[in-house]
Amino acid sequence: MATILAEILPEAAVRHGDRTALIIGDRKLPFRQLEECAGKIANGLVALGVKPGDRVSLFGGNSWEWVVAYHGAAKTGAVLNPLSSMLTTDELRYTVNDAGARVVIAGADKFDQLRALKTDGVVDYLVPWGGAGAGDGPTLETWMAGESAAFTIRPREAADLAVIA
Repeated sequence: MATILAEILPEAAVRHGDRTALIIGDRKLPFRQLEECAGKIANGLVALGVKPGDRVSLFGGNSWEWVVAYHGAAKTGAVLNPLSSMLTTDELRYTVNDAGARVVIAGADKFDQLRALKTDGVVDYLVPWGGAGAGDGPTLETWMAGESAAFTIRPREAADLAVIA
């Protein structure tokens, strides 16, 4: 039985395999594929140097990318910081800075609000989804195409911080 957030999806993938886990728009992801995508994102985050306890913010509208980024970041032991897609630029700066996020994973449509955070050194990495060239580093799409799906969940304790909401 899962004792930490990162263990929930792998257990569900074993139990439910090819049954549908997520439907957003016309896209359906089975549990197994959701787990594979999360593993690729976890490997991408670790390649950026994300370690257990580091903060990773998620900023964007409802999408399959948001869901797999959430589970991928959880696998690394990062503390997740999901952000309202309605934040103003000033609210975004305050929230990301207050959480101490090293990485922000966001929809490409949100990048105009985020660029100054990287320029000003508030975050180390901006990782977009849904738009090639939105950032100056890796994208979720490049991780999906190139990273391994195999990932060993980083050790965490049940009492460790998992989410800053």
